[in-house]
Amino acid sequence: MSMQEVFDLLKTVPDCRIESKTPVRYVHRTLGDRDIYFLTNQSEERVETSIGFRVKDMQPELWNAVTGEIRPLPSFEQSGETTIIPIRLESLESAFIVFREKGSSAGASAQLSANYPEMKVLTAINSPWEVSFESNTVKRGPSGTVTFDKLTDWSQNENEQIRYYSGTAVYKTKFTVDKKPENGKVYLDLGKVNMMAKVKVNGKYAGGVWTTPYRLDVASQLKNGENSIEIELVNTWVNRIIGDLKLPPEKRILNMSSMSWDENSPLQSSGLLGPVQLIYPE
Repeated sequence: MSMQEVFDLLKTVPDCRIESKTPVRYVHRTLGDRDIYFLTNQSEERVETSIGFRVKDMQPELWNAVTGEIRPLPSFEQSGETTIIPIRLESLESAFIVFREKGSSAGASAQLSANYPEMKVLTAINSPWEVSFESNTVKRGPSGTVTFDKLTDWSQNENEQIRYYSGTAVYKTKFTVDKKPENGKVYLDLGKVNMMAKVKVNGKYAGGVWTTPYRLDVASQLKNGENSIEIELVNTWVNRIIGDLKLPPEKRILNMSSMSWDENSPLQSSGLLGPVQLIYPE
């Protein structure tokens, strides 16, 4: 018989029940009277599913692996020895599900929307961006400030100094907020970022992003009326290497004994791609 048939015969409850086609992996650790599950989405697509944990009569919490935020997951079901929770993981996102306090479900069927409230757009930041690059002889970015009327991929830019740029670029713009939400929760969602970024709102550091969702809590930095935003973004060396390989040997500045690219290698998507918006939970 199969292993599943053996487990069924022995009435063994799965430690963590995930649908076979769902690209989520897990690790489970018990620490005293706490059960700690680490979940990771192994795909580049958002995953929404219900996962069963071999835990009984405990309140599940979500511990954000990137920001450190801790919040309860109010909607779950108890089925025998298993707690079933609707879970959402963004592209390649990971999270801890922690059981440390006694609790029971309300009896109603578990709802994903209760655990992950839908976000409402407060402000879409569509104003032009002033972007400055490093223009030294190594980074070879354009000098002065470049205006991006809309957010675009550096690797698709007509200017070779931007298309083959590798290094740090600083995006700046201003936007207006008529009124901050009464519940105080406001997130800056950067959409898509390649590769990492640090954010300041009104001159105050809000944090860094390096993986999806590229989102930061900016409630404490935000104000009613006009606001300024500064995003310091960095990409990898790949595009600069490919750009140098297209030049005559005497004009190249990078000398590598071995590499995985040549002058015909595809460029790596880079820059702030957006959409950039302020969102808050309804």
